[in-house]
Amino acid sequence: MEEKAQNKSLNLIDRPSTYKLIVSQLAQLKIREWCYNFPTKEWSGTMFYTVKGNFEDGSLTITCVDIYVSDIGSGTYTEFDHTSDIVNYQIENNLLDCYTGLIHSHNQMATFFSGTDRSTLIEEGMTMPHFVSLIVNNAGKYTAKITRRVCLEAVKISYPTFNDGHKTEDAEANINEYIEAFPLDIEIEEDTTIKDEVSKRIKEIEELKKTKEVSTNIQPYTAANINTNTPEVESPKEYKNSFYQPTLFPVSPANNSNKLKVPEDVAQVALIQLITGSITATGKNFDINKWCSIMEKAYFRRFSGDMEELRGWLDCYTEYLVWNTFWPDISNDVVNAELDTEEVASAVASKLLEKCNQLPSNKVLEMIKEQLEQYII
Repeated sequence: MEEKAQNKSLNLIDRPSTYKLIVSQLAQLKIREWCYNFPTKEWSGTMFYTVKGNFEDGSLTITCVDIYVSDIGSGTYTEFDHTSDIVNYQIENNLLDCYTGLIHSHNQMATFFSGTDRSTLIEEGMTMPHFVSLIVNNAGKYTAKITRRVCLEAVKISYPTFNDGHKTEDAEANINEYIEAFPLDIEIEEDTTIKDEVSKRIKEIEELKKTKEVSTNIQPYTAANINTNTPEVESPKEYKNSFYQPTLFPVSPANNSNKLKVPEDVAQVALIQLITGSITATGKNFDINKWCSIMEKAYFRRFSGDMEELRGWLDCYTEYLVWNTFWPDISNDVVNAELDTEEVASAVASKLLEKCNQLPSNKVLEMIKEQLEQYII
């Protein structure tokens, strides 16, 4: 009985209180380098961190000192085992005074705690006083949480009795345990010298363009009128594989509303693939209402009634489908980083949710709707 109690999963409760996570300059450089080298794959590893302050007065500050990547996964999944090489890295880099947490990437996708990520918070949060998880992506947007395992103990019982009496007695300890998860405000330490220099030059060029539009007498620069007696300057450093690569930070056009309207035929095929669990389904001669009447039974039979396993699979499958549904009008824009993939995914999820709401409801369909809602901006 005691062993079963230890293995029992606890509830995860999200708390609004926010604490601070600082990402050191070294950790930030490594994160950007890994994201640049694997822009379409999820990767994961260990985060080494230190702690100052405490929960009680809101002063808790966590500093991510370093990271050590252990796995390069697929487009939607990554996992790794804690092996001796992690400990060796910790010893060789003077990190023995650090706590260890989890870092993983969502590559081109938004950073949020998916069903799988929330399950990890519970699993790891049950084995240690606090567990820190940091999710990063190519766009430089990070999300993090810290857990706290809470025990509520009742050691007395009280009850009303005869003659309007009231009794209080000692009782066996009744322990109610659960995991709390707190969001972390993220502060990144990085050298912004080059970014500031580029931003300043962008403003100068934009002002110059405005001046040219007003005046028609400005002579354009050509090879013939450039002063060749200017002093030589040192060639700029080559930032190969650095996080200053422009493709990692695409700027969305001001208005993509027309392009982001998901075509009805594309949405219908994606809907059928979503509810059937078949990525190759096309919908030809498919009776969607009939399928909705039996899909709950079909899924429960396939997953042997294990709702958590089904939810985990739906989490990964929905994530892949939402982030990989494109149509001719936007395909080139996505490849050329002229469209924000997060906006595209949001449009796809919104359209699929709209179509799901028109179908006969069942338990599996409601789970799918919950998954879709996570991606809507």
